[in-house]
Amino acid sequence: MRRLRPLLPVAILLLVALVGWMYYVQREIEQHQSPARPKPLPPDTVATAGPWEWVQENEQGVVVRVRAGELREVKEPPRLYLAKVEVEIHRKDQMTLDRFRTERAEYDPATGILFADGDVQIATGEPAKPGAPAGRRVQIQTSGLTFESRTGRATTDRPSSFVFEQGEGRSVGAWYDPNTRELDMRSDVAVIWRGKDGRSEPMQIEAGEAMYKELDSVILLWPWCRLKRGALTVEGARAGVYLKESAIQRIEAFEAKGLHRPAKGRPAEFQAQALFVHLTAGGEVEKIEGTGKTRLVSEDSGVRTAVSAERTEMQFDAAGGEARLRSVWTVGQCVVESRPVGPNSTRETRILRSERIEMRMRPDGREIESAETQAPGVIEFLPNAPSQRSRRMEAEHIRAVYGSRNEIEVLEARTVATRTDYPKPPKGPPTPPMRTWSRELRAEFDPAQSELLRVYQSGDFRFEQGERKGWSEKALLDSSKNWITLEGRARTIDAGGSLAADRIFLDEAAGDVTATGNVAATRMPEASKKPTAVLSEAEPYQVRAERMYAPGARRLIRYEGTVVLWQGANRIEADWVEIDRDKRTLLAKGNVVSRFLEEPPAGRKGPGVLTVVRATLLEYRDEDRTAVYSGGAELERGALKVTAQTVRALFLLKDGKTELDKVYADGRARIVETKAGRTRLGTGEHAEYYAAEGRAVLYGGAPQFEDSLRGATRGTRITWYQEKDGLLVEGGAQEPAASRLRR
Repeated sequence: MRRLRPLLPVAILLLVALVGWMYYVQREIEQHQSPARPKPLPPDTVATAGPWEWVQENEQGVVVRVRAGELREVKEPPRLYLAKVEVEIHRKDQMTLDRFRTERAEYDPATGILFADGDVQIATGEPAKPGAPAGRRVQIQTSGLTFESRTGRATTDRPSSFVFEQGEGRSVGAWYDPNTRELDMRSDVAVIWRGKDGRSEPMQIEAGEAMYKELDSVILLWPWCRLKRGALTVEGARAGVYLKESAIQRIEAFEAKGLHRPAKGRPAEFQAQALFVHLTAGGEVEKIEGTGKTRLVSEDSGVRTAVSAERTEMQFDAAGGEARLRSVWTVGQCVVESRPVGPNSTRETRILRSERIEMRMRPDGREIESAETQAPGVIEFLPNAPSQRSRRMEAEHIRAVYGSRNEIEVLEARTVATRTDYPKPPKGPPTPPMRTWSRELRAEFDPAQSELLRVYQSGDFRFEQGERKGWSEKALLDSSKNWITLEGRARTIDAGGSLAADRIFLDEAAGDVTATGNVAATRMPEASKKPTAVLSEAEPYQVRAERMYAPGARRLIRYEGTVVLWQGANRIEADWVEIDRDKRTLLAKGNVVSRFLEEPPAGRKGPGVLTVVRATLLEYRDEDRTAVYSGGAELERGALKVTAQTVRALFLLKDGKTELDKVYADGRARIVETKAGRTRLGTGEHAEYYAAEGRAVLYGGAPQFEDSLRGATRGTRITWYQEKDGLLVEGGAQEPAASRLRR
């Protein structure tokens, strides 16, 4: 026992050492077998976690689901910092969802707002579960995104890019609301819309701000916008792009202007307070409507055409894959102005005005085919050269048919009033304007020269030019030759008189007038002229004939065909009559019959003395008041008759009245008086009759005088006193006077 006593302490030490060693070994084993202690948390961190998920649900199902690869919760202020973030926003139908992805995000539990400072990818319209159909796909790439978990709305003020099923775009700043499915692009917007099949030409859209409203199938643009597709460009203060089955159906732009410049068709610029562009399913322009002070400008073939109205509609033909202008409708204060362009162009400017105008284009879409008013209208032709006339026409209906180079070829109108103003001549008074009226009008133009050729007017036609007026059933105005033709109960009146006929032809350039068929004319007196014998210039005279011609300044007038000319009781009948008012002569031919009535002297009652002369030819000179009747003439004055080859009648002016003074008969002259059963006949080669004295003289060719009561007398010269009933017979040495008395 004592031997063991020294070993006890050693054994205790060994036991302690063994226990300690076993504790150390056990502790090492436990340390190796137990998990590692977590690292200390930062002072502001409440907790951290690995993969994390947060779900917001309602009675329909999941509304929002947020996943993160890592999570860190901060106490002050309360925040969740997420990494490898994915957010799902489920739509109400639970069939599709919108997905957000970003590397890092910050989430505020109190407000439900998630903010991603880095790059963010958004995909909309994804299937919410296997087998579900996809919605409209939109992919958005941006950064600095704010997401509201309670509303599902995402917002950023940084550059963003978008990819649609029908195109792509970009903007600076955007927000997207999955509930309303609206995408708002905040500034510097540029979108390319490719259409449903992607094969048609894309539409390029630029705007200050744009909103894509998926449910309404519309893209709204403001406060400025520009849209371009192929030949079409539209700009405006704001606009709406309306979609149908992903294709652009129409564009509505306000305070807008645009340009359509096809490769082959007619280019056109347009503007309006409101502009509506309708597109075909293939994306071609089908119709453009404008309202509120619209204006359309097009230039082609050296002519600039401007159309303004309260409302304008342009119809296009999209056949062949390119829209070509087919027609233009305008309503309300419509004005179509065609003005020549170019430094040397002198064509007239044409202006058409009406409340409604329709313009149709040729199939190529470049040239105008016709322009027509659907309401009363006015068309003006304004000169661009000193020699051109100014023309204006008002009508209930106007239709213009165009030839090549957009030049009017035919102009038609109903219930028409026209006015033509002439250029001021270098010398002399200006030409009065010409005014016309008719029920129908047709004007023909020379397209090569853009000049008016002729105008046909019918139905109660009338015209006025200064003191001159005219009427007819129809009229032809030949502008190139300056001719006017009136047909059908034609009539003209001026200061010089009036003219009526079946047809009247006026040569305005030469001053010629020709009338045919039932001619009836009245010539007014000239105030400076005194009364004359056959034709008094102091009194009006009237004419009936089959034809009239007045050349030059109409101082010479010729009447043909059964002419009857009278002035008061005086009358001339002939086949042909010519009056020269300058020379103051009258010439009548063929079956001439003149009647001249002398008024009785003052204080004497009675019908006056009528002198009737028949001949083949009459020549009258007012200078010596002499009327020469030839070709076999016969003069009757009361009971007295004078016949000869030629009869010269001389007239005198006495107390303001014209009287027969003398008669000279030459060539087998005969003077016969038959009165109260008594006949007195004087014959000779020549005869003279003095009306005031009642004296007749026969001479030449063995003159002879026979009295049915007294017998016959011969001599070289026989003087017969009509009133005194006496004879003075003279004989020569070779031929003494001889008488044979009758008992």
